[in-house]
Amino acid sequence: MGNFKLGKMTLRSLFGKPATVQYPAEQVPAMSYEHMRGHVECDMDTCILCGMCQRACPVGAIAVDRKGGTWSIDQYRCIQCASCTRECPKSCLSMGASCAPATTDLAVTTLHKPVEEKPATGEGASGAGAEKPARKKVQLTPEQEARVAAARARKAAKEATRADV
Repeated sequence: MGNFKLGKMTLRSLFGKPATVQYPAEQVPAMSYEHMRGHVECDMDTCILCGMCQRACPVGAIAVDRKGGTWSIDQYRCIQCASCTRECPKSCLSMGASCAPATTDLAVTTLHKPVEEKPATGEGASGAGAEKPARKKVQLTPEQEARVAAARARKAAKEATRADV
């Protein structure tokens, strides 16, 4: 019984149209489906460079530099999972319907946003005496202090093992 199924499939493959194309010479137009995920697009006008997309990306394809005013994505590391688009608080990220074009260079796409200078506030803001007020130190409970000490000890031990290697 299995031979008949195999024979039917073989005859269909021999006399039917091939399922693939010779890519550089022939190209099939990309079909757009409702739930198709193409590539990540960012609207830099609405982006606030908060870094939520960077933290949500499971493979680390997105890098946000708030001080430098840059947002960059490595299209070849991105797995099109759309978790960055769901986490964006301003909805400036979206999944484009088309796939990224094939290229030979593995470049990272970087978008720039002009960094706005914050005006200095308070007296003497224009002079050299303009300093930020000191943060008030929070009083920790003994349990919290023990946790902090344990975390610092673990970090020191981890750095010591890295230094040995």
